Order: sequence, then structure tokens, then C-alpha cells
Amino acid sequence: MRSIDALVGLLIRPNAVLLLIVVVFLLIRSLKLASGCGAVYAMLRVLYRADFQYRCGGSSKWRSLHDYKVCKVVITGGSSGLGRSLVEEILRGFPDVVVFNIDIKASPQPNDRLIDFRCDLRSSEMLEQTLKLIKQSGGNDIRLIVNNAGIRSRYEGLKDVRGQDLEDVFAVNSRAPLRVIQELTPEEGSEEQCFIVNVSSSLGILSAAKVGAYAASKAALIAFHKSYAFELESKRVSNIRTLLVVPGQLDTDMFSGFDPPRQFFAPVLSKERLAAKILQHVDKGIRGDLTSPLYAKFAYLLMAMPYSVQSIARRLSRIDECLPDDN
Repeated sequence: MRSIDALVGLLIRPNAVLLLIVVVFLLIRSLKLASGCGAVYAMLRVLYRADFQYRCGGSSKWRSLHDYKVCKVVITGGSSGLGRSLVEEILRGFPDVVVFNIDIKASPQPNDRLIDFRCDLRSSEMLEQTLKLIKQSGGNDIRLIVNNAGIRSRYEGLKDVRGQDLEDVFAVNSRAPLRVIQELTPEEGSEEQCFIVNVSSSLGILSAAKVGAYAASKAALIAFHKSYAFELESKRVSNIRTLLVVPGQLDTDMFSGFDPPRQFFAPVLSKERLAAKILQHVDKGIRGDLTSPLYAKFAYLLMAMPYSVQSIARRLSRIDECLPDDN
């Protein structure tokens, strides 16, 4: 009884009563906040599902690559890096698909369903000749186009960028994808379906120091892709679908030779995992954007922030300080 009386006496003290009122108030507020968060979460889930259905939808059902008895895939830069991972994944997962690989070098491992078209994408003449050969080799059966090939210029300041380097980078990263799309896609509104994947880079949005030419070429590819995607959307074209891939740094040779900073926030992305994600989108006909890893999803948001916020974020990430100088 004494312990109960002591507890009652403690609770009726003014300070204890005030503390209890504050605790109850905060509890009610937290419950309301939790309820509000729950409502927001539920709304976001509904929006996400609606967006997913829209990205998969169309006036006609999208056919998987598995559904075709005769099916060809065109990929640029399929002899190494992400392109090689995509080729291996396609050959392994789609037994009836033939892959046309446009690359300056041959595939490291031959395959009966892999045909190399040796081409230096810096040369417009070689590219036009290669596209003509591909059209003669079964251009009507192309169901997937992956514009993956890319090159970078030297790590150097803007004043040191050479004119020829700039032309080469834009030829491979921007002009070649445009010409491949123009020449190899089916007629809009026809029964022939084709999925187009353009592989860009988060640097095309964030534009890090010392890679101005590369970043500008990838920004141009993003602009080409977005313009074409919404052109198809405005025309209600459903037999051609597009996917823009905007990855962060991949574990490829293109940006090797230095240790990326802040890997906890900006991890290096596995090319095999990205290849698998791309083909999942292709198989289900999911159009739109594919950005990975997580930080790449916020690239547009960061560049929309005030300049001071951008500057602080870039200093913290060391994005403009991590690249070495190419001699």
C-alpha cells in the first residue's frame, strides 16, 4: 500500500502532471504523424502501381523475346563491359535470339547465334555501311536495339579539350545511336514490335569536372531519347517502346584507374546486375527510365537545387575532385 501511495503522490506533483501531459500530447502527435505517413505511403504505392501499369501498357500486348521464332537483337559495343554482359545474358536466356554485335573489336568468345559487325563508330561511312549490311541480314526481324557503345575523352579541363576528341566522342555516344534508331526501327504503327534501349550516364546530368566532352555527349543522348520517346507518345505509337538507362559508375574499364570516393553513398554498379535489370524491362515491355544505383535517381533533383546546395553536395561527394589527370 505504501508503494502505491508513494506512486500516487508522485503522479499528482505539478511537475509530474506537466510531464505526463507533454508525453500524452507527443504520443497523440506521433500517432497522427504515423497515420499521416501511412496515408502518404499508401498513396505513393497506388501511384507507383499506376505508373508501372502505364509503363507496361499500350494499345496492343507487348510480346516477349521468347514469343518469337525468328528474333534478332542489335547491340553496339557488345564485345566488352556492360555490352558483353548483355550479350551473354541474352544468349543464355533467349535460345532463339540471334545477336548482331556492332563493335570495333570482335567478341571474346564466338557463338553460333552471335554475329560481329566490325565497325568504328567514329566513322560515319563505316556506320552507314554496317547499317546497310544489317538491314540486308534480316532487318525486318529486329525486336531489340541496345545503343550501348560509348567512349570518353581524356580526363582534362575544358580549355584542353581537343576538337577531334570532341567529334569522336559525340560520334560514338550521340550520333551513332541516332542513326541506328533511324535506320533499324520498324514503321510506326505497324505490327512489328521493337524495343529501344539507350544507355546514357548520370554524368550526362551531373556533368563532373574533367569529363566535359563525355558528359555533354551523354546529355545529348538523353535529349535525343526524351524527344523521341515523347514523340512516340504524342503519336500514340505502341509498337516501338523506349528505355533510357542512366547508371552511375559501372565496374568497367572506361572509368577504371582510380578509387571512387564516398562509395558508401555512391557505390560502383555491377554490370551483370544492370544487364539483368535491363532485360527484365525489355521482356515486360517496361518503358521510361532505369536509373541505378539509388543516388543516380536524385541526379535531376540535385541539379534543380539552388547553386549553393549543389556546390555543397558536390564538395561532400568529391565528384569534381576524384578524377586524375590524363597525361
